[in-house]
Amino acid sequence: MTTERRIRGYIEEYLLEEPFTGADPIAEEALDSVAIEELIDFLEAEYSVEFTDQELARESFGSARAVAALIETKRRLAGERQLPLAVSTIPEALVAATLRGQGTLVFHLEGGPVRLGGEELAERAEAAARWLAARGIGHGDRVGVMGPNRPQWAVCAYATWMAGAALVPLQFPLRMRDPAALAESTGSLVRAAGCKLVLADPALASRLPPDRVTSWEEPSRGARAELTPPGPDDPAVLQFTSGSTVAPKGAVITHAAMLAQVDATAGTFRPDPADEIVHGWAPFFHDLGLSLFLVTVPVVGATCHVLPTERFARDPAEWLRLVPTVEASMTTGRSQGGRRRFAPPRAARMRWTCARWRSPGSRRKGSIPPSLTSEVVVVPRDTIQKTTSGKLPRGAMRAAYERGAVPLST
Repeated sequence: MTTERRIRGYIEEYLLEEPFTGADPIAEEALDSVAIEELIDFLEAEYSVEFTDQELARESFGSARAVAALIETKRRLAGERQLPLAVSTIPEALVAATLRGQGTLVFHLEGGPVRLGGEELAERAEAAARWLAARGIGHGDRVGVMGPNRPQWAVCAYATWMAGAALVPLQFPLRMRDPAALAESTGSLVRAAGCKLVLADPALASRLPPDRVTSWEEPSRGARAELTPPGPDDPAVLQFTSGSTVAPKGAVITHAAMLAQVDATAGTFRPDPADEIVHGWAPFFHDLGLSLFLVTVPVVGATCHVLPTERFARDPAEWLRLVPTVEASMTTGRSQGGRRRFAPPRAARMRWTCARWRSPGSRRKGSIPPSLTSEVVVVPRDTIQKTTSGKLPRGAMRAAYERGAVPLST
């Protein structure tokens, strides 16, 4: 819901107590002075802003649209906290989002999209957390999660946090060439992290040491046990480095640190996070997939369309084809994804527009990897003119046009 629609909805439901049939209830002076004061109090509390006398003058407060624009401007300038001040842990942030009716993950699986709303995620996670607690998992323990991007991954992660334990994302290869080597390397990480339990995709669980590994379908069977919620300074994640150059090293990240990252990231979202539609393919065991897709999007109330990493690996262009389908306002992926080469014939079949890009490793918000720009981007000419003034870097598309790698779409 946009800020303007939210303002109008409040006016109709609480101040007028009936639908307003005109164009704008503020501009058409449908509210008396008392109602205006109530509206101001609501907006200042709802959006954590404070209006000056000058801002409340008629020209600045003359319509719902003008008020919405004023609020959005103040929020951008303030760089404010995106989460409610009372929220100090990841589970609290998720519950706060569900009370607003926001936050959704959509998994684009082989059989079709599977939607996991914030309320359903919270309910399933709490049930799984009680199952974990019945198994003796609680404050100070560590739980590993291993598997592809699926709803169960999200449920297990939030269940771990609700039980008061720390999450240990465990990486795995897309192609399992040596199951014995995978079992050995995973066992080493599990022991190093001190995992009391590992919840894994059934296909992986059967190939791992059985002493601490169970299928991530098990928690769905339900149990009743008391939960010990975490505190802001408790560990939320034990994140391992990739191990590409040296042996993986674990970094402990607290709930407070994770939410600080959420605030920093959500500050780049649209003024009303419910209008932000994120799309990407990064695995949840990677910090991008974990922090942005799995944590930030649900707890601030946005929507994330998740393309499983294995589908991206089989057909990288599927990532881009989904952009217009889901009407993504932001898409992102690991930098390695930007270096993949997309064949011009495949790119020629695409007609898409994306408002913003996040390029890992780039200091400029909205920059596009040169290799990706010259091979893939196909957008209408007028879109280039509209977006180069702040959304995309000026001249970002020129290489594609000059080289003729992809045709212009008009």
